[in-house]
Amino acid sequence: MSLSAAEQLTIPVCQPVSFVQPKPWLRWAAVVIAAAGWYVSYRAFGVSAQTGGLDPLLTKFCGGPDESGLDNCGAVLTSPQAYLALGPNAGSLRIPTATFGMAYFAALLVWYLFIGPPTYERRKWFLVPALVLIGGILYSVSAIQVMAQVLNRWCAICIAAHALNGGLVLLSLIAWPWRRPRREVLPHPTARLALAVILAGVLLLLVHLLVVFVQVVGSITRERMAEYTRIVGDPEFVRWDFQRQAAADIPLYADEVFAGNPDAAHTVVVFGDFQCTVCKQSHEMLMEVARKYAGQIRIAFRYYPQDTACNPNPRFRTGGHFSACRAVAAAEAARAVGGLEAYLNMRALLWERQNLLPKVPLPQQSPAQLELFESWAAELNLDGAAFQQALESPVIADRVRSDIELANKLGISAVPVVFLDGKRILGWSKLETWEALLGELPVPTSQPESAPSR
Repeated sequence: MSLSAAEQLTIPVCQPVSFVQPKPWLRWAAVVIAAAGWYVSYRAFGVSAQTGGLDPLLTKFCGGPDESGLDNCGAVLTSPQAYLALGPNAGSLRIPTATFGMAYFAALLVWYLFIGPPTYERRKWFLVPALVLIGGILYSVSAIQVMAQVLNRWCAICIAAHALNGGLVLLSLIAWPWRRPRREVLPHPTARLALAVILAGVLLLLVHLLVVFVQVVGSITRERMAEYTRIVGDPEFVRWDFQRQAAADIPLYADEVFAGNPDAAHTVVVFGDFQCTVCKQSHEMLMEVARKYAGQIRIAFRYYPQDTACNPNPRFRTGGHFSACRAVAAAEAARAVGGLEAYLNMRALLWERQNLLPKVPLPQQSPAQLELFESWAAELNLDGAAFQQALESPVIADRVRSDIELANKLGISAVPVVFLDGKRILGWSKLETWEALLGELPVPTSQPESAPSR
Protein backbone atom coordinates (compact mmCIF):
# COMPACT_ATOMS: atom_id res chain seq x y z
CA MET A 1 0.00 0.00 0.00
CA SER A 2 1.36 3.37 -0.97
CA LEU A 3 1.36 6.36 1.37
CA SER A 4 0.22 9.81 0.47
CA ALA A 5 2.70 12.67 0.42
CA ALA A 6 1.24 14.11 3.65
CA GLU A 7 1.59 10.77 5.45
CA GLN A 8 5.19 10.35 4.29
CA LEU A 9 6.08 13.73 5.81
CA THR A 10 4.83 12.63 9.26
CA ILE A 11 7.14 9.50 9.50
CA PRO A 12 10.14 10.18 11.84
CA VAL A 13 13.55 9.82 10.27
CA CYS A 14 16.46 8.35 12.39
CA GLN A 15 19.39 10.74 12.38
CA PRO A 16 22.88 9.16 12.55
CA VAL A 17 24.70 9.62 15.87
CA SER A 18 27.98 11.44 15.37
CA PHE A 19 31.21 11.20 17.42
CA VAL A 20 32.00 14.29 19.46
CA GLN A 21 35.26 14.43 21.44
CA PRO A 22 34.33 15.53 24.97
CA LYS A 23 36.13 18.68 26.11
CA PRO A 24 38.78 18.80 23.38
CA TRP A 25 40.55 21.82 24.93
CA LEU A 26 41.10 19.82 28.10
CA ARG A 27 42.49 16.91 26.14
CA TRP A 28 45.17 19.02 24.46
CA ALA A 29 46.01 20.88 27.65
CA ALA A 30 46.67 17.51 29.32
CA VAL A 31 48.83 16.42 26.37
CA VAL A 32 50.98 19.55 26.69
CA ILE A 33 51.35 19.15 30.47
CA ALA A 34 52.22 15.44 30.17
CA ALA A 35 54.83 16.21 27.50
CA ALA A 36 56.34 18.91 29.72
CA GLY A 37 56.35 16.47 32.64
CA TRP A 38 58.23 13.91 30.57
CA TYR A 39 60.83 16.50 29.56
CA VAL A 40 61.38 17.68 33.13
CA SER A 41 61.67 14.07 34.32
CA TYR A 42 64.16 13.41 31.54
CA ARG A 43 66.28 16.32 32.73
CA ALA A 44 66.08 15.01 36.28
CA PHE A 45 67.18 11.60 35.04
CA GLY A 46 70.17 13.22 33.32
CA VAL A 47 71.34 14.60 36.67
CA SER A 48 70.74 11.35 38.58
CA ALA A 49 72.41 9.21 35.93
CA GLN A 50 75.14 11.83 35.40
CA THR A 51 74.56 11.76 31.66
CA GLY A 52 74.24 15.50 31.25
CA GLY A 53 73.52 18.76 33.00
CA LEU A 54 70.31 20.66 33.42
CA ASP A 55 68.72 22.88 30.86
CA PRO A 56 70.18 26.40 31.38
CA LEU A 57 66.65 27.66 32.00
CA LEU A 58 66.25 25.15 34.83
CA THR A 59 69.75 25.54 36.20
CA LYS A 60 69.26 29.12 37.38
CA PHE A 61 66.39 27.97 39.63
CA CYS A 62 68.52 25.33 41.35
CA GLY A 63 70.63 27.70 43.42
CA GLY A 64 74.39 27.99 43.60
CA PRO A 65 76.74 25.14 44.51
CA ASP A 66 77.53 24.47 48.17
CA GLU A 67 80.82 23.32 49.71
CA SER A 68 80.37 19.90 48.08
CA GLY A 69 80.06 21.50 44.64
CA LEU A 70 76.38 20.54 44.22
CA ASP A 71 73.42 22.85 43.81
CA ASN A 72 70.02 22.00 45.28
CA CYS A 73 68.92 19.99 42.23
CA GLY A 74 72.16 18.02 42.10
CA ALA A 75 72.07 17.32 45.86
CA VAL A 76 68.50 15.98 45.75
CA LEU A 77 68.77 14.07 42.48
CA THR A 78 71.98 12.30 43.51
CA SER A 79 70.84 11.49 47.05
CA PRO A 80 70.12 7.83 47.96
CA GLN A 81 66.38 8.60 47.92
CA ALA A 82 66.61 9.45 44.18
CA TYR A 83 67.37 5.84 43.21
CA LEU A 84 65.71 2.44 43.31
CA ALA A 85 68.22 -0.26 44.27
CA LEU A 86 67.74 -3.61 42.49
CA GLY A 87 69.36 -5.57 45.29
CA PRO A 88 69.99 -5.51 49.05
CA ASN A 89 73.76 -4.96 48.80
CA ALA A 90 75.41 -1.56 48.88
CA GLY A 91 76.89 -2.08 45.41
CA SER A 92 73.63 -3.22 43.81
CA LEU A 93 72.54 -1.68 40.52
CA ARG A 94 70.49 1.47 41.06
CA ILE A 95 67.93 2.96 38.70
CA PRO A 96 67.05 6.67 39.03
CA THR A 97 63.45 7.11 40.17
CA ALA A 98 63.15 9.77 37.47
CA THR A 99 62.95 6.83 35.07
CA PHE A 100 59.50 5.99 36.41
CA GLY A 101 58.54 9.66 36.19
CA MET A 102 59.38 9.59 32.50
CA ALA A 103 57.35 6.42 31.96
CA TYR A 104 54.49 7.82 34.07
CA PHE A 105 54.15 11.01 32.05
CA ALA A 106 54.65 9.13 28.76
CA ALA A 107 51.78 6.75 29.58
CA LEU A 108 49.44 9.63 30.48
CA LEU A 109 50.53 11.48 27.35
CA VAL A 110 49.49 8.51 25.20
CA TRP A 111 46.17 8.20 27.04
CA TYR A 112 45.21 11.83 26.54
CA LEU A 113 46.56 11.94 23.00
CA PHE A 114 44.50 8.99 21.76
CA ILE A 115 41.54 8.99 24.17
CA GLY A 116 41.17 12.10 26.26
CA PRO A 117 38.04 12.62 28.40
CA PRO A 118 35.50 9.75 28.06
CA THR A 119 31.77 10.00 27.49
CA TYR A 120 29.34 9.36 30.35
CA GLU A 121 28.54 5.81 29.23
CA ARG A 122 32.23 4.79 29.12
CA ARG A 123 33.43 6.66 32.22
CA LYS A 124 34.55 3.42 33.87
CA TRP A 125 37.56 3.37 31.49
CA PHE A 126 38.71 6.63 33.04
CA LEU A 127 39.42 4.73 36.25
CA VAL A 128 42.62 3.46 34.58
CA PRO A 129 44.37 6.84 34.32
CA ALA A 130 42.72 7.86 37.60
CA LEU A 131 44.46 5.01 39.44
CA VAL A 132 47.76 5.93 37.76
CA LEU A 133 47.30 9.55 38.80
CA ILE A 134 46.51 8.57 42.39
CA GLY A 135 49.78 6.62 42.53
CA GLY A 136 51.61 9.57 40.99
CA ILE A 137 50.22 12.13 43.40
CA LEU A 138 51.02 9.90 46.40
CA TYR A 139 54.61 9.66 45.19
CA SER A 140 54.76 13.43 44.70
CA VAL A 141 53.60 13.98 48.28
CA SER A 142 56.17 11.53 49.66
CA ALA A 143 58.97 13.04 47.53
CA ILE A 144 58.16 16.56 48.73
CA GLN A 145 58.13 15.26 52.30
CA VAL A 146 61.60 13.75 51.82
CA MET A 147 62.97 17.04 50.50
CA ALA A 148 61.44 18.95 53.40
CA GLN A 149 62.18 16.61 56.31
CA VAL A 150 65.11 14.41 55.27
CA LEU A 151 67.27 16.27 52.75
CA ASN A 152 66.40 19.82 53.78
CA ARG A 153 67.02 20.84 50.16
CA TRP A 154 64.51 21.97 47.56
CA CYS A 155 65.04 20.75 44.01
CA ALA A 156 63.40 23.19 41.57
CA ILE A 157 63.28 20.63 38.77
CA CYS A 158 61.60 18.12 41.10
CA ILE A 159 59.06 20.70 42.24
CA ALA A 160 58.32 21.46 38.58
CA ALA A 161 57.63 17.78 37.87
CA HIS A 162 55.35 17.47 40.90
CA ALA A 163 53.52 20.68 39.97
CA LEU A 164 52.90 19.36 36.46
CA ASN A 165 51.63 16.16 38.02
CA GLY A 166 49.22 18.20 40.13
CA GLY A 167 48.07 19.97 36.99
CA LEU A 168 47.24 16.64 35.39
CA VAL A 169 45.25 15.59 38.46
CA LEU A 170 43.26 18.83 38.30
CA LEU A 171 42.56 18.45 34.58
CA SER A 172 41.52 14.83 35.14
CA LEU A 173 39.00 15.88 37.77
CA ILE A 174 37.53 18.36 35.30
CA ALA A 175 37.58 15.69 32.58
CA TRP A 176 35.41 13.28 34.58
CA PRO A 177 31.93 13.09 32.97
CA TRP A 178 29.73 14.02 35.95
CA ARG A 179 26.43 14.02 34.04
CA ARG A 180 24.85 12.79 30.86
CA PRO A 181 25.23 14.94 27.74
CA ARG A 182 22.22 16.80 26.48
CA ARG A 183 22.35 15.12 23.13
CA GLU A 184 23.20 11.59 22.14
CA VAL A 185 26.80 10.92 21.07
CA LEU A 186 28.81 7.84 20.26
CA PRO A 187 30.24 6.20 23.41
CA HIS A 188 33.98 6.89 23.81
CA PRO A 189 36.42 5.17 24.17
CA THR A 190 35.76 1.75 22.71
CA ALA A 191 37.06 -1.22 24.66
CA ARG A 192 39.51 -2.03 21.87
CA LEU A 193 40.97 1.50 21.88
CA ALA A 194 41.22 1.61 25.68
CA LEU A 195 42.97 -1.75 25.89
CA ALA A 196 45.37 -0.79 23.09
CA VAL A 197 46.36 2.42 24.92
CA ILE A 198 46.78 0.55 28.22
CA LEU A 199 49.06 -1.93 26.46
CA ALA A 200 50.99 0.96 24.90
CA GLY A 201 51.46 2.47 28.38
CA VAL A 202 52.84 -0.81 29.74
CA LEU A 203 55.19 -1.11 26.76
CA LEU A 204 56.37 2.46 27.30
CA LEU A 205 57.24 1.59 30.90
CA LEU A 206 59.20 -1.47 29.78
CA VAL A 207 61.00 0.49 27.04
CA HIS A 208 62.00 3.20 29.50
CA LEU A 209 63.29 0.62 31.95
CA LEU A 210 65.19 -1.25 29.25
CA VAL A 211 66.81 1.88 27.82
CA VAL A 212 67.75 3.14 31.27
CA PHE A 213 69.07 -0.28 32.31
CA VAL A 214 71.30 -0.40 29.24
CA GLN A 215 72.42 3.18 29.84
CA VAL A 216 73.14 2.63 33.54
CA VAL A 217 75.00 -0.62 32.89
CA GLY A 218 76.97 1.09 30.12
CA SER A 219 77.82 3.97 32.44
CA ILE A 220 78.99 1.57 35.15
CA THR A 221 81.04 -0.35 32.59
CA ARG A 222 82.69 2.84 31.37
CA GLU A 223 83.45 3.88 34.94
CA ARG A 224 84.97 0.47 35.71
CA MET A 225 87.02 0.54 32.52
CA ALA A 226 88.23 4.05 33.30
CA GLU A 227 89.20 2.93 36.79
CA TYR A 228 90.94 -0.15 35.39
CA THR A 229 92.81 2.02 32.88
CA ARG A 230 93.80 4.41 35.63
CA ILE A 231 95.10 1.58 37.81
CA VAL A 232 97.06 -0.28 35.13
CA GLY A 233 98.49 3.01 33.92
CA ASP A 234 99.65 4.06 37.36
CA PRO A 235 103.47 3.89 37.50
CA GLU A 236 103.38 2.28 40.95
CA PHE A 237 101.13 -0.51 39.70
CA VAL A 238 103.27 -0.94 36.58
CA ARG A 239 106.38 -1.24 38.73
CA TRP A 240 104.69 -3.81 40.98
CA ASP A 241 103.43 -5.79 38.00
CA PHE A 242 106.86 -5.69 36.37
CA GLN A 243 108.68 -6.86 39.50
CA ARG A 244 106.37 -9.82 40.08
CA GLN A 245 106.90 -11.28 36.59
CA ALA A 246 109.38 -13.92 35.61
CA ALA A 247 111.43 -12.88 32.57
CA ALA A 248 110.37 -14.60 29.35
CA ASP A 249 112.95 -16.01 26.94
CA ILE A 250 112.97 -13.67 23.92
CA PRO A 251 116.09 -14.48 21.89
CA LEU A 252 117.72 -11.81 19.74
CA TYR A 253 118.99 -12.29 16.21
CA ALA A 254 122.71 -12.08 15.54
CA ASP A 255 122.06 -9.29 13.00
CA GLU A 256 119.37 -7.62 15.10
CA VAL A 257 118.56 -4.03 14.16
CA PHE A 258 118.23 -1.89 17.27
CA ALA A 259 116.87 1.59 17.85
CA GLY A 260 119.10 3.19 20.44
CA ASN A 261 122.51 2.05 21.65
CA PRO A 262 123.15 -1.55 20.48
CA ASP A 263 125.31 -2.09 23.57
CA ALA A 264 122.74 -0.74 26.06
CA ALA A 265 122.18 -2.62 29.31
CA HIS A 266 118.42 -3.02 28.89
CA THR A 267 116.55 -4.48 25.92
CA VAL A 268 113.06 -3.55 24.78
CA VAL A 269 111.29 -5.91 22.37
CA VAL A 270 108.05 -4.71 20.80
CA PHE A 271 105.67 -6.90 18.79
CA GLY A 272 103.79 -4.88 16.20
CA ASP A 273 102.02 -4.58 12.87
CA PHE A 274 102.74 -1.87 10.28
CA GLN A 275 99.00 -1.48 9.60
CA CYS A 276 98.03 -1.09 13.28
CA THR A 277 97.45 2.53 14.33
CA VAL A 278 98.20 1.85 18.00
CA CYS A 279 101.42 0.12 16.91
CA LYS A 280 102.39 3.35 15.18
CA GLN A 281 101.75 5.19 18.46
CA SER A 282 103.90 2.67 20.33
CA HIS A 283 106.68 3.15 17.74
CA GLU A 284 106.59 6.93 18.21
CA MET A 285 106.58 6.60 22.01
CA LEU A 286 109.48 4.12 22.01
CA MET A 287 111.52 6.40 19.78
CA GLU A 288 110.94 9.19 22.30
CA VAL A 289 111.97 6.85 25.13
CA ALA A 290 115.08 5.83 23.19
CA ARG A 291 116.04 9.50 22.83
CA LYS A 292 115.37 10.32 26.46
CA TYR A 293 117.22 7.30 27.79
CA ALA A 294 119.96 7.18 25.18
CA GLY A 295 122.57 4.67 26.22
CA GLN A 296 120.31 2.86 28.67
CA ILE A 297 118.01 0.90 26.35
CA ARG A 298 118.00 -0.67 22.92
CA ILE A 299 114.77 -1.46 21.07
CA ALA A 300 114.14 -4.45 18.79
CA PHE A 301 111.06 -4.90 16.60
CA ARG A 302 109.20 -8.20 16.19
CA TYR A 303 106.58 -8.82 13.51
CA TYR A 304 103.05 -9.85 14.37
CA PRO A 305 100.93 -8.96 11.30
CA GLN A 306 97.21 -9.23 12.07
CA ASP A 307 96.58 -10.63 8.61
CA THR A 308 95.65 -14.22 7.79
CA ALA A 309 97.87 -14.12 4.68
CA CYS A 310 100.76 -15.03 7.00
CA ASN A 311 99.19 -15.26 10.46
CA PRO A 312 96.93 -18.33 10.87
CA ASN A 313 94.96 -16.79 13.75
CA PRO A 314 91.32 -16.90 12.48
CA ARG A 315 90.34 -13.74 14.38
CA PHE A 316 92.22 -11.69 11.76
CA ARG A 317 89.96 -12.72 8.86
CA THR A 318 88.35 -9.32 9.31
CA GLY A 319 89.72 -6.08 10.62
CA GLY A 320 91.17 -4.44 7.53
CA HIS A 321 94.84 -5.38 8.03
CA PHE A 322 94.98 -7.02 4.61
CA SER A 323 98.33 -5.41 3.76
CA ALA A 324 100.12 -6.19 7.01
CA CYS A 325 101.92 -9.31 5.76
CA ARG A 326 103.04 -7.65 2.52
CA ALA A 327 104.23 -4.59 4.50
CA VAL A 328 106.48 -6.81 6.63
CA ALA A 329 107.77 -8.52 3.49
CA ALA A 330 108.43 -5.10 1.89
CA ALA A 331 110.58 -4.02 4.87
CA GLU A 332 112.60 -7.23 4.82
CA ALA A 333 112.84 -7.20 1.01
CA ALA A 334 114.29 -3.68 1.18
CA ARG A 335 116.95 -4.96 3.57
CA ALA A 336 117.71 -7.94 1.36
CA VAL A 337 118.16 -5.70 -1.69
CA GLY A 338 119.53 -2.46 -0.25
CA GLY A 339 120.92 -3.30 3.17
CA LEU A 340 120.35 -1.69 6.56
CA GLU A 341 119.77 1.86 5.30
CA ALA A 342 117.12 0.74 2.81
CA TYR A 343 115.46 -1.33 5.54
CA LEU A 344 115.26 1.64 7.92
CA ASN A 345 114.01 3.92 5.15
CA MET A 346 111.30 1.45 4.11
CA ARG A 347 110.20 1.05 7.73
CA ALA A 348 109.99 4.83 8.05
CA LEU A 349 107.81 4.98 4.92
CA LEU A 350 105.55 2.22 6.22
CA TRP A 351 104.91 4.08 9.47
CA GLU A 352 104.62 7.49 7.81
CA ARG A 353 102.24 6.31 5.06
CA GLN A 354 100.30 3.81 7.12
CA ASN A 355 96.96 5.28 6.04
CA LEU A 356 97.80 4.48 2.39
CA LEU A 357 98.11 0.74 3.00
CA PRO A 358 95.15 -1.02 1.32
CA LYS A 359 92.48 -2.15 3.75
CA VAL A 360 90.76 -4.56 1.34
CA PRO A 361 91.74 -8.15 0.45
CA LEU A 362 94.34 -8.62 -2.28
CA PRO A 363 91.85 -9.71 -5.02
CA GLN A 364 89.89 -6.47 -4.52
CA GLN A 365 92.89 -4.12 -4.70
CA SER A 366 93.41 -1.81 -7.66
CA PRO A 367 96.50 -2.11 -9.88
CA ALA A 368 98.02 0.92 -8.14
CA GLN A 369 97.45 -0.67 -4.73
CA LEU A 370 98.97 -3.96 -5.89
CA GLU A 371 102.12 -2.11 -6.99
CA LEU A 372 102.28 0.20 -3.96
CA PHE A 373 105.34 -1.38 -2.32
CA GLU A 374 107.19 -1.59 -5.64
CA SER A 375 106.61 2.14 -6.15
CA TRP A 376 107.99 2.88 -2.69
CA ALA A 377 111.01 0.68 -3.41
CA ALA A 378 111.59 2.72 -6.57
CA GLU A 379 111.57 5.89 -4.45
CA LEU A 380 114.39 4.34 -2.42
CA ASN A 381 116.31 3.55 -5.65
CA LEU A 382 116.05 -0.21 -5.10
CA ASP A 383 116.32 -2.63 -8.01
CA GLY A 384 112.73 -3.41 -9.01
CA ALA A 385 113.24 -6.99 -10.18
CA ALA A 386 115.34 -7.90 -7.16
CA PHE A 387 112.83 -6.31 -4.80
CA GLN A 388 109.93 -8.16 -6.44
CA GLN A 389 111.80 -11.45 -6.09
CA ALA A 390 112.65 -10.75 -2.44
CA LEU A 391 108.98 -10.05 -1.65
CA GLU A 392 108.22 -13.70 -2.40
CA SER A 393 111.34 -15.04 -0.66
CA PRO A 394 110.74 -18.09 1.58
CA VAL A 395 113.50 -16.79 3.85
CA ILE A 396 111.43 -13.71 4.66
CA ALA A 397 108.32 -15.86 5.12
CA ASP A 398 110.24 -18.01 7.60
CA ARG A 399 111.41 -14.91 9.46
CA VAL A 400 107.82 -13.68 9.87
CA ARG A 401 106.60 -17.16 10.81
CA SER A 402 109.21 -17.46 13.57
CA ASP A 403 108.15 -14.12 15.06
CA ILE A 404 104.48 -15.16 15.00
CA GLU A 405 105.31 -18.49 16.65
CA LEU A 406 107.29 -16.69 19.35
CA ALA A 407 104.36 -14.31 19.93
CA ASN A 408 101.99 -17.26 20.26
CA LYS A 409 104.37 -18.91 22.73
CA LEU A 410 104.35 -15.72 24.79
CA GLY A 411 100.54 -15.59 24.77
CA ILE A 412 100.26 -12.61 22.44
CA SER A 413 97.04 -12.38 20.44
CA ALA A 414 96.91 -8.63 19.72
CA VAL A 415 99.51 -5.91 19.34
CA PRO A 416 101.31 -3.77 20.30
CA VAL A 417 102.96 -5.65 23.16
CA VAL A 418 106.14 -4.31 24.75
CA PHE A 419 108.71 -6.27 26.78
CA LEU A 420 111.54 -4.82 28.85
CA ASP A 421 114.26 -7.35 29.67
CA GLY A 422 111.77 -10.15 28.98
CA LYS A 423 108.97 -8.72 31.15
CA ARG A 424 105.75 -7.42 29.66
CA ILE A 425 105.05 -3.73 30.31
CA LEU A 426 101.64 -2.24 31.00
CA GLY A 427 101.27 1.50 30.55
CA TRP A 428 104.02 1.71 27.93
CA SER A 429 102.36 4.81 26.45
CA LYS A 430 103.30 7.00 29.45
CA LEU A 431 106.75 8.45 30.03
CA GLU A 432 106.09 8.15 33.77
CA THR A 433 106.07 4.37 33.34
CA TRP A 434 109.54 4.37 31.82
CA GLU A 435 110.79 6.77 34.46
CA ALA A 436 109.50 4.45 37.19
CA LEU A 437 111.08 1.35 35.61
CA LEU A 438 114.37 2.54 34.17
CA GLY A 439 115.28 4.43 37.32
CA GLU A 440 115.32 1.23 39.40
CA LEU A 441 116.48 -1.52 37.05
CA PRO A 442 119.85 -3.10 37.80
CA VAL A 443 122.29 -3.67 34.97
CA PRO A 444 121.93 -7.29 33.69
CA THR A 445 125.00 -9.49 34.18
CA SER A 446 124.56 -11.06 30.74
CA GLN A 447 122.95 -10.17 27.45
CA PRO A 448 120.00 -12.16 26.08
CA GLU A 449 120.83 -15.22 24.02
CA SER A 450 121.21 -14.57 20.30
CA ALA A 451 119.22 -16.47 17.72
CA PRO A 452 120.69 -17.54 14.37
CA SER A 453 121.24 -14.79 11.82
CA ARG A 454 118.39 -14.07 9.42
